[in-house]
Amino acid sequence: MDAGAVRRAFQFACRHGALLDARELAAFHEQIAAGGHAPPNPAAVATRRQGALARAALAILDVEYRTQHIRIADVATRLHVTQWHLSRVLHQTTSQSFLAHLHDRRVTAAGRMLLSSPASTSVKEIAYEAGYASTRDLDRHFRRATGMTPGKYRRWLADIHDDRS
Repeated sequence: MDAGAVRRAFQFACRHGALLDARELAAFHEQIAAGGHAPPNPAAVATRRQGALARAALAILDVEYRTQHIRIADVATRLHVTQWHLSRVLHQTTSQSFLAHLHDRRVTAAGRMLLSSPASTSVKEIAYEAGYASTRDLDRHFRRATGMTPGKYRRWLADIHDDRS
């Protein structure tokens, strides 16, 4: 395969979503210069790109999960992709939806706050701090994750603490 054919194969791969990072691009240019035959595997490159996109989205979510009205469209816009593409990539790479990741982070934060905050802090305040607009939303997601409501969880933690004392 001549250098022109290798370049055309590379351009085809790039047009079809198999973009390369700087290291891979340098290796590809070295292959061309050395008379190499094949461009990098587009499927492997695409998989790495999807993983990087999913990690970037989850990193944004780690910081922004307390924002009450965060949407997948907001995160996708910040990453310069469509919300449908981001949704598909998240589900393919993590087997969870955007909302599942969001609620996991919020429920975990609420659980930590229930554990570390004084008993005088209301569940409503904790719900708001965790990013929920209402205690009903926190109750539903917390029960789904733990099997009990935040209030019952707090009492359970207090009972454990009393038993240890």
